[in-house]
Amino acid sequence: MPDERAASIWVSLDEATVDNGCMWYVRGSHLGPIRPHRPAGGGGGAIECDCSEDEPGATPVPLPPGSAVVHAGRTLHYSRGNTTDGPRRAYILSFRPAAMIARERELGMDHGLTENVRTVRNSLAD
Repeated sequence: MPDERAASIWVSLDEATVDNGCMWYVRGSHLGPIRPHRPAGGGGGAIECDCSEDEPGATPVPLPPGSAVVHAGRTLHYSRGNTTDGPRRAYILSFRPAAMIARERELGMDHGLTENVRTVRNSLAD
């Protein structure tokens, strides 16, 4: 991306634990080079790079409902997934320059505009 400025706020709606998929962050990773990314499964333009809890500096961040963490866009972050029978919902706010969002959309990233969201928006507009 020509403009790498970005910030995200991850708000826990349910208790976020290591077992149900809390976020992990890699301390100091925002200072390193950007790692190669590849498309993540599931469509929607999501991307991923290799990162796991074995990464030096990787730290889980369990949160009670209503708490939040903020990270810079270059910070390595991930969730290892929910291995419990319960939910782990979160609300994510991402902030980037408009030119960056336009470029991401050109590359096929839909920023959450899945078919279900489009259907709801269209029905509300009718």
